[in-house]
Amino acid sequence: MTRQDLIFIGDIHGQDGKLRALLEHLDFIADPLQERRHLVFIGDLIDNGHEVGIDHQGVLTLVKDLCDQGLACCLMGNHEFNAVGWALKHPETGLPLRRHNDNNRKQHQRFLQDVDEGSDLHKTWIDWFIKLPLFYDFGHVRAIHACWHELSIQRILPYLNEDNSLKIEHWPNAFDERHELYHLCEILLKGPELALPQGYSFQDNTGTERHKVRIKWWSEEAKTYRDIAQVQPNMVNRIPPISLADEHCNQIIETPVVIGHYTLAGLPTPLSGKVVCVDYNAASVQGELVAYSWWHDETSNQLHERNFSYLSDMEFGQKGVAEMRVLFDQLADRYNPVLLKSEKCEEIRQCLLNHWDPAFVNGFDECHDEYDNYITPLATLGQQASWEELSCYLMGITKSYFNQELESDAADRLAKRLQLVMNSELD
Repeated sequence: MTRQDLIFIGDIHGQDGKLRALLEHLDFIADPLQERRHLVFIGDLIDNGHEVGIDHQGVLTLVKDLCDQGLACCLMGNHEFNAVGWALKHPETGLPLRRHNDNNRKQHQRFLQDVDEGSDLHKTWIDWFIKLPLFYDFGHVRAIHACWHELSIQRILPYLNEDNSLKIEHWPNAFDERHELYHLCEILLKGPELALPQGYSFQDNTGTERHKVRIKWWSEEAKTYRDIAQVQPNMVNRIPPISLADEHCNQIIETPVVIGHYTLAGLPTPLSGKVVCVDYNAASVQGELVAYSWWHDETSNQLHERNFSYLSDMEFGQKGVAEMRVLFDQLADRYNPVLLKSEKCEEIRQCLLNHWDPAFVNGFDECHDEYDNYITPLATLGQQASWEELSCYLMGITKSYFNQELESDAADRLAKRLQLVMNSELD
């Protein structure tokens, strides 16, 4: 594919209204003669247990129409993969490739109802799912539903067609736990797992005790099991801070990758310098459907918060001030608070008064501590986060707490200034 502007759209899970609203928000024109941007759907178009706003037929028809017009392309997500396994039968045993047990049916039930399981409509969508590729490599940026693992990519190639879709004769192997293909699909579409050291476990969102964790394969700095584990915040302390063996440390990522799948929360931000996730739980009523724009002239080291798009990205009043405060405060809560000496606190205080001052209190001695509540979170971000994250946080709290606008250039300058203050002496 030629270099062009790409818009990666996250996991939709049947939320037709959110998809149409996001495309309108992006000013996307469904006309190949006018629109020069190309949509890349990251997979998981289907399956949702929520009752509000779900329209599988609407989502699938819209996405397929855009693909047929050459305005979009769509990846296989683990839910489309599972849908194929549910529908196809093994050529020898006649049994479904994916077990029709209660848990699997519960996850898939809403889609089956919407397309009338076993109907011609159901078969039509399964036929389309079968043709979806497992990954795209645009050269300057890549996309896959859950994990770009180079060794697994190379090993799976013999099972794929030229368009990176799974060859029809290999679908039974993809659901056979004894076969290599099963494990390759698990890694690429669901993310790699790592067994915890003996004696350690944690509970997943359903309360099930787990002895393996999904890993943050994008974290090149991860050195311990706790560093690398992708678990809910209240389970982090259940993961031991034991050093990883060399073979479990993550690969170096050379080419930027866009993924979905991981159901993130909070303010959209790159997972690392090379990986962006666009799944922010659009399946839920409150969650955002998120897009990430990659401009054709981007360089490999340019992943920015400002390239994310979602309905409330610049509409702080839409969710209410209270919710927006929570959203921006979550950004600071991702990092361990720093401990500051009094001299450093004063240096940051003066920086905020002289170079930020959204309440216009500079010069009033009685208001010298006006911004003290922000010193620790700003110092924490200044020392541990990227300046882009810090800049985004500054714009957010300026609007949500002070109802003032902080231009992105001014926020960038202040973020870099604060980082210089913090890095001049690590307390």
